[in-house]
Amino acid sequence: MAKPMIAEAGPADAAADGSAERCTAEVLAVGADGVTVRVTPRPGCGPCARGVGCGQALGLRRRGALVFTVAAPAVGSPPAVGSEVALLIEPRRVLAAAVAGYGYPLAGLLVAVLLASAAGAGDVGAALAALPGLFAGLWLGRREARRQAPRLRPRLAPAAIGAR
Repeated sequence: MAKPMIAEAGPADAAADGSAERCTAEVLAVGADGVTVRVTPRPGCGPCARGVGCGQALGLRRRGALVFTVAAPAVGSPPAVGSEVALLIEPRRVLAAAVAGYGYPLAGLLVAVLLASAAGAGDVGAALAALPGLFAGLWLGRREARRQAPRLRPRLAPAAIGAR
């Protein structure tokens, strides 16, 4: 049985209401607590394929497939074990997670550098202030990501993509 890959999200892949990004997952189990699925990370974006990306694909390859449980569909029968299903997640939730992961550390670094420069610390002082600012931003971003995590859970699409 081949493992499904995360599909590129685009206009044709949007949810019926047009408000969610879509990826595919394999159903591992169906139980009272929900549907356990495995999502295999895609190999990376175009820049990653050319070796000039941010390195996210390398981290995903090291981590391997993601296995988690999503709520069972409220209407209709649950998908069969081994079938491929579509998972949906709201783009604004993905954006909020990206801001927490990338924006907070960048903001912390920039604020620290600007404050050190305004205080007359010079170039070396501003550069040295960047590190604590970056770590403060990382800490705040991680805290915000943990706060957002429950809302970032994907949901099953109304119908399975296809049975195996």
